[in-house]
Amino acid sequence: MDQEAKILHSQISTTLDLPPSCIEFCPAAPNLFVVGTYFLDTKPQQQDNNNSHGEEGEAATKPPDEDKDEEEVQTGGGGGPTRQKRSGSLILFELDGIALKLCQTLPTPSAVLDMHFCKDPLSSTSMTILATAQSTGSVAVYSLDLDEKSLTCLKVLQLFSEDLLVLYFTWMPPVQGSESRSVAVTLSTGEIAWCEIGFSESGSRVESGEVRWTYQAHSLEAWFVTCSSEPVSRLRLYSGGDDSLFCMHALEGASQELPQHSAVMMQDRKTHGAGVTAILPLPVEAAMDGQILLTGSYDNVVRVIDPFGRPRVLAEETLDGGVWRLKLIEIGEGPRETDGRSEESKSGSTKEARFRGIVLASCMHAGTRILEIINDAEGTWSIWVLAKFEEHQSMNYGSDVQPCGQPSGSFVCASTSFYDKKLCVWKYEKESAC
Repeated sequence: MDQEAKILHSQISTTLDLPPSCIEFCPAAPNLFVVGTYFLDTKPQQQDNNNSHGEEGEAATKPPDEDKDEEEVQTGGGGGPTRQKRSGSLILFELDGIALKLCQTLPTPSAVLDMHFCKDPLSSTSMTILATAQSTGSVAVYSLDLDEKSLTCLKVLQLFSEDLLVLYFTWMPPVQGSESRSVAVTLSTGEIAWCEIGFSESGSRVESGEVRWTYQAHSLEAWFVTCSSEPVSRLRLYSGGDDSLFCMHALEGASQELPQHSAVMMQDRKTHGAGVTAILPLPVEAAMDGQILLTGSYDNVVRVIDPFGRPRVLAEETLDGGVWRLKLIEIGEGPRETDGRSEESKSGSTKEARFRGIVLASCMHAGTRILEIINDAEGTWSIWVLAKFEEHQSMNYGSDVQPCGQPSGSFVCASTSFYDKKLCVWKYEKESAC
């Protein structure tokens, strides 16, 4: 439902040197954020003057994770097969009001496909840890110095073959007393994997990286993996792939240091009309039975889903673009946001809500949306489009919200678009916010 959705405008807009693929604010320093970039060099490594097309390189002509085949075989000037190269960078910015300062640009040896800060810091150090998913089968780990406002690479962990792309990863809940951290990752082969990152006793060094298990969850690219918002002892994984498959995985011994993949609890290919690209568990267990999920897909639809038994769609809304990423930015109870809408457009929404969540959605060619997810007093779910940001002229893959510092219902967001290399900062504010 998007009647009278606000159209938002940028406060800051700038052009980056390379195409941005992901973005995230630092939870320990909300004025800092990092942009990851992805560049596919389409120039063969061997070529003569007659074979040149003028441009030395260009952004990928597909979403940044879909161009694997394009890299494999090119014909150079010498007639032999050559390989194209992916490269990238991490760009650190400081946001001060409506002023944006470039703090650091750190080149990376391969392209960055995903990036997340570790929100459960090691007990032995105050370091802020950032990890990235790379286009050469690796996960790179960085430290962010908050005083110097600079990133330092601690280690590049070559966990898989260099021919594979690590498409996405999520930090898993830490095991109490352990100085290691685990990540679940997705691969261009359709596999999901559980990997462990070992830190030194001081926490200042990455000493090891190990793949503990892999599972062939999908027949095409595995786009997304996340864990249930439950205690570690009942942890489940959810994955989505380019094969339109939506899966729920059981883990055995999840309270131990090394949970093992034990069974696929659910496989569903009927709910989504295209690849499953985002899965967001909603924190509603206290009020309802089981886990409720919000999912995104290339089919342009965001859905509220009950995944247990045969998955049921509880609400859905078309967002005019592929739903690449979803992020929960506020939860609460009470009546939904109205933003001055007429009583007719509220459709009974003034009822008290059992759950109310505000979600930031990156919608590829449609730009960015701010959604409100409602479960009302009668248990009916609904999805409302509160606002749209549509200044991006190409694919919006990365968006994030500043973690704090704004009144409730007011959010400062940063979003990017791929081919035009655009970074925008903008603000959503409900009419009653001060």
